[in-house]
Amino acid sequence: MHAQWATGFHTGEFRLPGNQSLTLTNLESRHRTRVQQVLEQQGAGSQTERTTTVLRLNFLACVTLNPCSLAFAEAERYLPQLLDRPDAVIRTLGLTDEEILIRMTGCAGPYLSEIGQVARAVRRYNLYLGAHHAGKRLNKLYRQMLDEDGIPRELTPLLEAYAADRQPTERFGDFVVRRGDVAATIPGQNFHA
Repeated sequence: MHAQWATGFHTGEFRLPGNQSLTLTNLESRHRTRVQQVLEQQGAGSQTERTTTVLRLNFLACVTLNPCSLAFAEAERYLPQLLDRPDAVIRTLGLTDEEILIRMTGCAGPYLSEIGQVARAVRRYNLYLGAHHAGKRLNKLYRQMLDEDGIPRELTPLLEAYAADRQPTERFGDFVVRRGDVAATIPGQNFHA
C-alpha cells in the first residue's frame, strides 16, 4: 500500500509494507534534511541506543478479543507478555539484532511469518515455522495447542540451534527448513503436505 502526501514542506510517498515498517519514497533531495529532522523530533530514525530486540520491534498481532467476533484467544494485548521469555533467550544468545518475523493469529498474517502463532482456544496456539523472510514461502505447522509455557519451551532450543549453527546471513525461517524442523511450502496449494 502506498499513498501520496504533501505536508507543506515536501512531497513524497508513504509506503506501508506488510512487515510493520514505513518507507518514505520519492523525496526530493532538497527536502530530505527537513524530513529527517521531523522524524528525529518524533523519536523515529534517531541514532539513540535501542533497548528492545528486533524480534519485539517486528512482531505483529491482530486485535482479536473483544473487537473481533472471529477470535478464539488474545493476541495484541497478550503477545508482548508472551514474548518476554523468547526475548530473554534472544538476548542471551546475542541475537538481538536478528530480524525474525513473528506474527500472532488471524489478520496479522501468521502464515507469512518465520514464527507464526494461531489461536485455537483460550491461550492455546498452534505454532508455525519456516516462512521465507521476504514472503516467498509460507510456513508450516510445527506444534499444536501450545499454552503460554509451551511456546517458549518449543522456541528456546530452536533459537539456541539457530545461534550456534546458522549459516552467514541465513534467516530463521530458512534455517528451520534447512534443518528439517519443517518442510518448505512450495507451492501454496501444498500448504498442509
